[in-house]
Amino acid sequence: MTNEDVAHLLPLREPQIGIHTDIVLSIEKGTGKCGAAGCVHVLFRGLEYVITCHHVLKNDRDYFTGPLRLKKDMIEEDMKHEVPPMEFIGSDIACDVAVFRLKGIQLQDIPKSAYDLSQSPFTFDNLSKNLGLLSFIYGTPGFAQRYFQYPDLVLYMNTPVYIAHGPIMEVLPEKIVSDFAEKDLLELNTNVAPQLVGFQPSGGARDLRGMSGSGLWIYSGLSDKFELAGILRGRNDHCDLATEHLINFCPVWKLTEFLESLIPS
Repeated sequence: MTNEDVAHLLPLREPQIGIHTDIVLSIEKGTGKCGAAGCVHVLFRGLEYVITCHHVLKNDRDYFTGPLRLKKDMIEEDMKHEVPPMEFIGSDIACDVAVFRLKGIQLQDIPKSAYDLSQSPFTFDNLSKNLGLLSFIYGTPGFAQRYFQYPDLVLYMNTPVYIAHGPIMEVLPEKIVSDFAEKDLLELNTNVAPQLVGFQPSGGARDLRGMSGSGLWIYSGLSDKFELAGILRGRNDHCDLATEHLINFCPVWKLTEFLESLIPS
């Protein structure tokens, strides 16, 4: 894929990837301590689910998603947007995925939409024959997130969106590995995220905590849009941080297999 092809895809990330991507906020009962991870809204067999990683789960916490995205860095006085805790459905340690369902929130009101898993064209057989295919990640890195909770329990969160692209390096039945080592900084919006002033790309050594649970996306020429290929789990075990940034993903076919196991027979 040429630089011109990549440039053509960049404007499509927000409407085709961002629309399905969200933040999972965990709040410890009693202390109010917060943590965050990524998630993807999906549609499977007619039901909407929220997908994140098993390893972000902790005891004695409630989990939330569906925050209202502000159009400016300010909470309006009359703004009302309650976010109830999600319903936990199940998780799988081997796949490192966790499944929730929203309660009391309609995705179109956020606004977000659920990615229809039946649309994903990727299987182990076809993706393993296409190493080098360009893939994209899109999420909110934890190192740059800021929180402030008001006395009336309204929680304000400011976080930049981190986006990168790189080739598929390895495809196995149980995992996908892509390389997102950066050589150039493509874009940096410090107007909405002043905490990133001075941020520089650093090859492989980057702290992307908070990105777990977000998606791996590949542009499909068949559908002419980005399709979900996997769920981001974390840095790959074997990675030369000086030159590589290898990220490990749960393949979409393993996610579908796990969701299938959750449906009562």
